[in-house]
Amino acid sequence: TRRLQRYADGEEKFAPKIADGIVKARAVSPIETTGELAEIIKKSVPAAYRREKNPCSLCAKLRRGSLNTALTERGIHKIALGHHYDDAVETLLMNLLFEGRIGCFQPVTYLDRTGVTQIRPLLYCHEDDIRRVALREELPIVHNPCPMDGHSRRQEVKELIASLEQRYPGLKQKLFGSLQRYPLYGWDLTKEER
Repeated sequence: TRRLQRYADGEEKFAPKIADGIVKARAVSPIETTGELAEIIKKSVPAAYRREKNPCSLCAKLRRGSLNTALTERGIHKIALGHHYDDAVETLLMNLLFEGRIGCFQPVTYLDRTGVTQIRPLLYCHEDDIRRVALREELPIVHNPCPMDGHSRRQEVKELIASLEQRYPGLKQKLFGSLQRYPLYGWDLTKEER
């Protein structure tokens, strides 16, 4: 417990235990789904200490860490992520509602610790358009096996935006536009930011 108490407020207190759980699980077989990762996290953090209803935030951080590790191990320095227009609007609103801050991922993100550049080429594509193209072109669809899929904060915000859009037409477009107009690092289209 001493090792866990030395973490500052806001940091993941059970990170060492979770890391150990991941290492042990990977020694047996690769972790192939977010559902498997969520189970490892659940088993690693005692129920009495779990304050979140779901481990989505921590799982996302661990997945990003695993992805960045895999990229650097293979000498890959650029990756295209699938974030789209709706993801940006949802992320903006999630940050505002749940963290009390205005923020969103950047269209281009340079990770100086790993030397990896993340690009988001679908950022101006709407989720519905992407679904239609995927169906028309018969692209393989990978369904999310996470046990929290459809029951997450992101899903709550997605539903909130849909209901607000009925009452305030064009809301999504206005929120997305605010990302571009607000002096948010990485979103200024008139200059290149790193």
